[in-house]
Order: sequence, then C-alpha cells, then structure tokens
Amino acid sequence: MSIAVVMTGGGVKAAVTAARFAIDHELILLHIDYGQRSSKPELEAIHAISTFFETAHIITLDLPHAGQLQQQLANRSGDSARDYASGVIHANVLSESTLRGLFPVLLTTGLQCATRVGAAVLAVGASRLVDSSHVGWSIGDTHTDYHREMLHAFGIMAEALLGTSNTPTIEAPLLDVSYPEIFKLASSLKVPLDQTWTCEKPGPRACGQCSHCKLRLEALAGTGLSEDALTHAAG
Repeated sequence: MSIAVVMTGGGVKAAVTAARFAIDHELILLHIDYGQRSSKPELEAIHAISTFFETAHIITLDLPHAGQLQQQLANRSGDSARDYASGVIHANVLSESTLRGLFPVLLTTGLQCATRVGAAVLAVGASRLVDSSHVGWSIGDTHTDYHREMLHAFGIMAEALLGTSNTPTIEAPLLDVSYPEIFKLASSLKVPLDQTWTCEKPGPRACGQCSHCKLRLEALAGTGLSEDALTHAAG
C-alpha cells in the first residue's frame, strides 16, 4: 500500500482529506509547529483523530525559525509573541508579527517529509474558499485558478529539485469546496468531527470568538447538521 502524507493542524479539512486518502493509502499525519498558539490542542486533536483510521502514523516537526522571527517582529510591533501567530486578526487582516508567505514554507517542509518516507502523495486540506487569509495562503481578490496554479508551479519546482522519480504528487482535493460542503463530506465519511480542533487559541476550550471559530459556526449554520455533532472536542 502506498503512503500519503497529510498535512494537518487537527481541523475538519485535514480530517476529511485524510479520510479520502485512507481508502487506499497508508496515512502519515504531519503536524508542524510554526509558533501558533493552538499547537498543543491541534496535536491532541490529531492523536484523537488518528484512532479513526486503521493505519495512521503521526509525525511532528517544529519550525523554530518561524517562532523566533515572529518573536522579534512582535517585540517591535508591541504584540506578544504568539498573540497572532496563527496568522489572522480579522478576516483578510494579518498582524504585523505574522510571517507572510508561510504556506509555501509549510508545503516545503511537508514535501521534504513526504520524500523522506517515500510517500506517493503529499495532501493538503486547503480550500481557497476557506483559507484565503490563513498562514500566508493569499489575501485579497485574485483570479479563480491562482491557488491551483501555485500548487502546480510548486510541483514543477519540486520535480526540478528532487527528480521526477522521487517527487510525491501534491494534491488538494478540497481546493474548490466550501466550508459547509466540507462539513457535509465529513458527516458522510463519518469523520469524528467532535475530535477536530479549529480554534486559534490554546484551549482547553474553543473560544467561539476567533476568526476560525466564527467560520466554523457560520459553516455549521449552512449545513443543516446537528450542532452537537460538530462541536469542538474541547469546546
């Protein structure tokens, strides 16, 4: 059975992505700590979700330089180091201490991991309809195919560096899927949504007020699904 590395922060999108690849792949769930406040509950959620799959291993990596740079930027801007480390203050607004363009850095790290373990696929649960202001994915209006073209260009660059025989395929199956539709997919795949973590804060309970919690609640309102079934594991 081939290997699929799924990049995850313990959220719904990555859990749905993992469920789709679990059908015919051995899963490796990759968590990267880049200084986000929610790193601990994210990892707890990943461990809880991993029990849902028959074959799922967890790899955790740190990007210490990201946290160090955020700390230095925070000291200059007056923010505390991890206050806005997840990337968002309000919709489409990043704090001064946030690292722009972080998503390609995370993708590079994921690609290195996938290559090292001999994975056929590096999967990301990103959606251009949900993640437009998260971790440097993109801000503001842009053409429809921007994100797909970026991933394609990244794949070409990876092939040039690693060789076509060693490069995992980069896949984002939820790229054009809305948040309510993702929740419906999660329900149909019987993903343990109550174990997922979305909140930007460190827990132990989801705040319900940050931009990610609000997006989750708005998506829930559009699904017609039971709120109990979609409650945060710790919230």
